[in-house]
Parts: sequence; structure tokens; C-alpha cells
Amino acid sequence: MRKPDPKFKHIYAGKKFTKLANYGREAGEHLSEQSKQDRQYERFESWGYAKNYDDVMA
Repeated sequence: MRKPDPKFKHIYAGKKFTKLANYGREAGEHLSEQSKQDRQYERFESWGYAKNYDDVMA
């Protein structure tokens, strides 16, 4: 995961982000297998969206 420049860290410090109603891999079960191979789908796990949503969004 890329880290933002430290000089901007204060902008989102402590911010809570609202998850969309269709958030998560479960909402993408209807997608084709080809769509599920894309890097964005994979990054849901590798970037930690599932466990550290607010930190990743910041």
C-alpha cells in the first residue's frame, strides 16, 4: 500500500468514513470471474480495506 506524504497526514487524522451500502466483496458476487481478477478486487484484502477501512481511506 502506498503511504501518503507525511505532511498531509493531519488532514484525515481520526476521520471516520461511511461505508457504502454495496461495500465489500459480498456485493460483487454477481460480477464475472474476469472482473474478480482485476487488481481493485484483489486489493480489498491486500490493502486491508476489510480490517482497516478508515486508515486505508485516509
